[in-house]
Amino acid sequence: MSDVQLNPERVIRNKVQERVNSDTCDYCDSPGGRKTCENQVCMPINRRVRAIDYCIHPLIATLNAGGIPTVASCCGHKKLHGRIDLEDGRVLIITNNPDQLVWQAREQK
Repeated sequence: MSDVQLNPERVIRNKVQERVNSDTCDYCDSPGGRKTCENQVCMPINRRVRAIDYCIHPLIATLNAGGIPTVASCCGHKKLHGRIDLEDGRVLIITNNPDQLVWQAREQK
């Protein structure tokens, strides 16, 4: 049995932590940039082939394999927080600075 079948939440948490701890990505330059496009991973999601940013494709694969369907994603390309939009309307934010997210949420109120 794979880890996804045993405990998908633990696997997802570990993969998210790996991504959050990484300050750099050698596979992206900018949204739509040449380096980004050359390194996207084509994955079958919801019966369609989607191009996923290389640095978050393990997260997307794990979420979908664990029964948490995704509809959109972006790694942030070293410039913004990454995000993964789930089919149920939730949005996962990928950041290595959670305090900044709290500050942004307070500013929007």
